[in-house]
Amino acid sequence: MTETEEALGFGPRKNNGEPVRLAMQELHLSGKVLPVGARLMLQHVFVSGELDPIEVVYAFALPRDAALRQFHVTGEGFRVRSELKPVEEAEKAYEDGIEAGSLSTLAKIHQDGVVNLAVGNIRPGETVAVQLELVAGVNARDDGYRFRFPFALAPGYHPKARMVETQPGTGEIELPEEFGDVILPAWTAEMEGLHHVSFDLEIPMMSSLEVSSPSHPISVRRLNGESDRVTLATEGDVPNRDLVLDVRTETSEAMSFAGTDGGGRTNFITLMPSALFGERREEPRRVVFVIDRSGSMDGAPMRQALAAVNACLGALTPEDRFGIVAFDDKVESTGSSLLAGDAKGREIAQGFLPTVHARGGTELAAGIEAAAKIIWPEQDADILLVTDGQVMGIDPILFRARRAGLRVHCLGIGSASQDRFLTQLARETGGTSQFLTPRERVDMAAVELFSTMGRPMASGVAYEVQGAEDAQLALRPSGTVHAGNPAIVYGSYQSGTTPTLCATWNSGSLTIPLSSVRCDLGETVKLVQGARLITDADARFGQSSSGGILGRRMRTREEQHLEKLSREYGLASRRMALVAVVERPGDTSGQLPATQVVPVGMPEGTSYGSYFPSSVSSFASASALRSHGSGLFTVGSASSVSSFSSPHASEAMEAFDEPTADDRLVALAGAIAPDGGMPGRTPDQRVLATVLALTLFVLNGHTAARGIFAPHVRRLLLFLRARDSAQQNREQTEIIERVVDAAKGGSALAGSSDSILEEWDGKSDPDPSMWKRMREVL
Repeated sequence: MTETEEALGFGPRKNNGEPVRLAMQELHLSGKVLPVGARLMLQHVFVSGELDPIEVVYAFALPRDAALRQFHVTGEGFRVRSELKPVEEAEKAYEDGIEAGSLSTLAKIHQDGVVNLAVGNIRPGETVAVQLELVAGVNARDDGYRFRFPFALAPGYHPKARMVETQPGTGEIELPEEFGDVILPAWTAEMEGLHHVSFDLEIPMMSSLEVSSPSHPISVRRLNGESDRVTLATEGDVPNRDLVLDVRTETSEAMSFAGTDGGGRTNFITLMPSALFGERREEPRRVVFVIDRSGSMDGAPMRQALAAVNACLGALTPEDRFGIVAFDDKVESTGSSLLAGDAKGREIAQGFLPTVHARGGTELAAGIEAAAKIIWPEQDADILLVTDGQVMGIDPILFRARRAGLRVHCLGIGSASQDRFLTQLARETGGTSQFLTPRERVDMAAVELFSTMGRPMASGVAYEVQGAEDAQLALRPSGTVHAGNPAIVYGSYQSGTTPTLCATWNSGSLTIPLSSVRCDLGETVKLVQGARLITDADARFGQSSSGGILGRRMRTREEQHLEKLSREYGLASRRMALVAVVERPGDTSGQLPATQVVPVGMPEGTSYGSYFPSSVSSFASASALRSHGSGLFTVGSASSVSSFSSPHASEAMEAFDEPTADDRLVALAGAIAPDGGMPGRTPDQRVLATVLALTLFVLNGHTAARGIFAPHVRRLLLFLRARDSAQQNREQTEIIERVVDAAKGGSALAGSSDSILEEWDGKSDPDPSMWKRMREVL
């Protein structure tokens, strides 16, 4: 490799072993991120080092609720803007431009939200920049929001796909014909020689308290007291993980964002925190935990997923009913029906969890359908799905999940996001979703998601805009409000009026003045609305179960609806693409360019060998290479007081190299017995262990009404309330009352959890001297 090639970052090679003399030099993301969505500009810079004209294809994934608006192509002596055309017309214009020797650019969206950006007829030595504008959604929460942009593209599982290693360290995926003409990149085992990524984003202050990133080192600078500028703290980074930004806010009030479009209408998006809908009433749970145990989940994600399920089991009461499903390309479960959350049911779960190991493919739909069979004939039930979501061909998965008729709450894990897919899956079934990076704790997030499941804060919520005759809602809002997740309402009204948004449900109502908007965002609000509408329509695109004439009729209607939305909002979809052709002096007709696909690296935390093992040509063969880790849980000896064989917290913590406070809380949560107390050999030991566990939860910020372990705290409190108080002396009773008061949200405890953990590490038989230690702590 020459010095020039090394300077340009030319590392990938062609199939014949020659170096590829083209690099997508840079990928730069800029724009503004709001609590309701983002308006972004993505710049790609291409430079040709070839001797003849070439065509470059770059594949990338759309973020959640995203759509392409337009692009500009810039080169020496020209700048041209794209046109939005039906896919067939856009493809014809592009191919005609290629035939004529003109610089041609096409952005086309395929199934699964994969975009192919093709730039054809780049001349030798020519530099071409493509600035692609898009709008995207964010994951809104009561206390802030998360923005995620996919800098990386993960390989995925499909039963008919073939994973082929074309040369050492480079793998490709061959998809079946049903995927059409989508072009996927080659995945390389090493990141050397690939393009660099960077970002420069503006986050309006509004009520934001803190901006952080679990994915990248960031620099945050205040701009004029009105917004924060968030940039990459280093000069450049490799494209092996998504960008994730977390914005925490200080207010729990409703917020409205509005903007006037070119037609004189005001478009609005209103966020209504779930806390405004009252308090949730506790009812028996009906839940099935669905665990992805495919090969790509191997390592920390698998261990933490199992720990999370065990911790969630600790919040179940004997009146609750549950099941566990583990899936790869096969499905196994705890049984054909729901189990009671009593000692017998928990024993079955504790016997099942250690048998779950990462292996095989990702037959996600089969896992959901197995959960539905376990739940049937129950109606009001939930599924908690823990997965990396690395699948291809999501249309039939969405259809089968919706047909199951259950709420699917999704917890995604990974560096390369399937956030868009899991958002669609949760929304289409009435659930909620979160997506984590591998650098975040899966177990804590799963416990948090589990704590919001069950009975919603409000159901059957109806929304209406009053005070403006021509007001309308842009899409039908969800009638269900889940804890921790705000209700989001999209709509519009004629400018000049001062309407109000009214929400009513069986136990209350809310009125939000739409005149008190945060700022005028112009057409941005309408574009965010349009992207959400197109995403929802895309989730139902091509999912008709009917064949023949009826199936074709439905398909035609779906296509027409998507095209109508694209034209109305000026955004691309699977039916409308973006195209631009530049006629340059010296273009030579008939000189067809060679095609090169920009390679990508494996996402951080994803093993190259799990998809492209050497000398293995198909995923079916790769699936035979099982990964067997050690089980996380060890069943402890049965308590003489409770027939439940609980794993001691200390045993669960052996799975962690150096247990943190969160590790200990997860382990304690999983050790709670079906009657709500901690295990112990005698009633006195059980009471002391329960007081110690409750103290540790409270000292770490979890009470009966606050924190992700609130359900566990409530169970511990019920156990202490039902104890035989005559078994404790006056001093012990005072300690219990002090801890119980703090757990209920009363006066805070002033001690430190370290002083307790010095003498009690979670074992079920704490020494009676710990009562004295508790007196010192409190």
